[in-house]
Parts: sequence; C-alpha cells; structure tokens
Amino acid sequence: MLERTFLFGLALAGVGTAHVESLRSWVLRLAFAHCVKPRKLFEMLLERFPLEGPNIDLSEVLKLWDVHGSGGVAAKLRSRFEQATGVDLGPATLTSFSSLLAEQHLLQRGTGRYCPECVKEDGAHGRLLWEVACVKACPVHRVRLRDASVCGAPKHEHLKLNARPRLVPVCSSCGSVAFACVADVPEAATEDEVWVATQVGRLLACGSETAAAWSSEHICLGLHKLVERCYGGSGVKESASAGLSRSSVCTWRAGVYRPSLGGLVQLCHHAQADVVALLGGRCESALARDAVDPLTLLNGRTETAGAPAAALEARHVDESRAPVDLLDRSYVRRACNLEDLSKALQAAIAESPPPNLTQFAERVETSARYINDKLPDLARALVKASTRYRKEVCDEKFDGAASAYADAARSLVASGKPVTPKYLQKVSGLVAFSQNPTRVRAMASAMQKFGSGS
Repeated sequence: MLERTFLFGLALAGVGTAHVESLRSWVLRLAFAHCVKPRKLFEMLLERFPLEGPNIDLSEVLKLWDVHGSGGVAAKLRSRFEQATGVDLGPATLTSFSSLLAEQHLLQRGTGRYCPECVKEDGAHGRLLWEVACVKACPVHRVRLRDASVCGAPKHEHLKLNARPRLVPVCSSCGSVAFACVADVPEAATEDEVWVATQVGRLLACGSETAAAWSSEHICLGLHKLVERCYGGSGVKESASAGLSRSSVCTWRAGVYRPSLGGLVQLCHHAQADVVALLGGRCESALARDAVDPLTLLNGRTETAGAPAAALEARHVDESRAPVDLLDRSYVRRACNLEDLSKALQAAIAESPPPNLTQFAERVETSARYINDKLPDLARALVKASTRYRKEVCDEKFDGAASAYADAARSLVASGKPVTPKYLQKVSGLVAFSQNPTRVRAMASAMQKFGSGS
C-alpha cells in the first residue's frame, strides 16, 4: 500500500509543453481542493514542515508570489510542497535553470498576468510562461497578456475581501470566471512579442533532464559562436547592435556572471538565433516568425524548425533593425555630456525645492556615483542645498506642531484636565506616530513643558 501524503497531490498540468502550469496556479488549485484559503494552506504546510532559520512573512509571500525562482524562500517552499504532496514541482518553476540564468529580473511579481483567450478556452490553470518578466504576449493566440488585478466590473459588484476567490482564471475582485468582467477586445501582440514568447515557451518545454545537461560553459560556447557567425567576432558590435551594455555581454561570454533571460533573448532576437540552441552551446537559426505553429507549442515539441548552423554562418544581421528592449531598464544608467550635466546641476541647485542627488540622477538618467566622480563640487552643492531645504521644512513643521500642542496643553490646564499625550492629540487634532518624527519631537517638547510632572 502506498504511503499517504500530508496533502492531496494534484497533477501538474502541461508538463513537457510550453504551457506548463505555474507553481502559483498549482498552489491555488491545491488550496481550493482542500477547501482552505492559500494563507491557511501555507500555515498548515510550514507547521508540518517548518523552515530552518528565521520565520518567513506569509503576507509578503502571498503579495509578491515570488515562488517560481530558485533563490531563498522560493526553493524551500517548493521542496516542502513536494514533501507534502509527493508531486514533482520542478517543471512549475525555473529551478532547472538556476545555474544558467541570473535570478534578477527573471520573473514577474505581484498579482500575475493571463492570456484572455487561453482562460476562455482552457481556464483550468495558469501558465509559467505568464510569470516570465520578458514575455508580454501569448504565442498561440498572438495577443498581449493582461494584468490579473484589473477588473471590469463596477465597484458595487466587487466582493468582500474574505469572500474573494483565489484561482488564476477567476477575477479576484468580482469573482467572474475567465475574467468575463473585462469586455475589452484583446490587444494584438507585435511580431517581436510573439517571437519572444515563442522562444521562451520552447525553453520552458525542455525537460529538467535537458536543462541539467547544460552548463555555463555551454552558454559561453554558444555566445562565442553567435559573435563569430553573426557579428564578425566583434563583441562590441554585438552588444551595441542588440541594445545591451558591453560589460554585460563580455562578462556573459567570459563566464563571470550568469546572463539574464531577458538580455539573452534580446541578443538572440536581434541575431534571429535560437535561444534553446544557444543554451546548449550551439548557434542555430530561430523559428521563422511567420511559421510559428501553435500545435508545436501545445504538444511540447522543441526541435529547431529553422535553418541549421551552416545557414546562419552566411547570414547577415540587419543593422537597420532597432533592437527590442526586453529588459527592466530602471537600474541602467548612462554617461552624460559633462557640459550639459553641469548646466542641469546648476539649475537644479537654484530650484525650489531642489531635488536630492538621487532624484536628480534619475531625472538625467545617470547614476549618483557618476555625478560625484565627474562633478564633485556641484554634487556637494546640490546635496547641501537639498539638505538645507529639508531642514527648513522640518523646522517649519516642528514649530507648527509645537504651537498646536502648546495651545492644546494650555486649554487642558485651564479646564482642569491632565496634560497627557492622548488628550494633547485629541484636542489639537494632530496625531503623533512613529512615522512622523517631527510631531513626536513636538509632542515630547509640549509634555516636558506642560506635563503633570513639570
């Protein structure tokens, strides 16, 4: 007789295909099958299979749903769900690629996304493909993914928080199945977005055994072949043409850092090279844009349908085609013209209120370190002006709060009531809480002057 598992194990949907189920979807279905809320399911799991070290914040886990990666808490939670159910959840995450791809900017966090056509045809589960950050479209229906937090129903039809369903194909605000509340026509995806989704889908369809056979050496070899055949051996030309930083591509080729999935797909997109082949150390042509077969994706076939490596060797990269930016550029900074940067700094110092150095760096799309290195005197002047302005604002707020608390204290003394923080806040109408240190200081000043112990 088979040993009973702690939780009823649900089969993972779509294994071996581009539409393999995500761990988010599987966990939500598991909670629904056990008639409990997702938070309660996590609490039951961790009570039976506790985590070593400090406790995790379940509220943060359920808010971000960062469970598909390979780092920290995500990998531990996945292993404990496997212990509790006996189901192999490796295909539902990107753990198989943990030694190949960088963890940063790999997955989409938060409420999740969905394909409006997929949930209508087969709304049983959510896809891991929808969780990948660089994927913006469904490769089968060729429409853009939608944010699952958007509800089309009017406010009065929204359910109470404790009555809201938690399943991927169901709107969590109004409870409509397959997001029927959103009546908008699905937005058509661009050919570039479909290309990216197709490539990432083929990557997800690769089994864990295939991924385990790859290594960082294979990626380095594939990148070297790509540079030789498509860019004449020039790494600078390669990175500039694809819209990537030279340092990033150089460190990937040298094996110093793991490449980001978005950056790798962006590079392959510009060269029209196959991502799966590149991870395996080869350089082959990608699937033709106009020959994407949805049945190939659904059936999990991952063989390369494009031209062999020999055809790619004679291929010329179209330099006129602008690279498609697939990366989160919020952390990327660029160098600026020093003369223009100096003028902008002087103007910022004269502003009222002046921005701090970080805000100014964001405005001109560079880094605070770069400004400090190139224009240290002006950088210090901006910091000084910003600090002086903030101090003036704090002093003004303190004087106003102190005056209000003092008037309230005098009123309390005149009425014969004790001067306490509770009464001071009630009479003055100013609440002093830890997030507002200015009022806390003003309250302490009033208590020191008018308090019962004075």
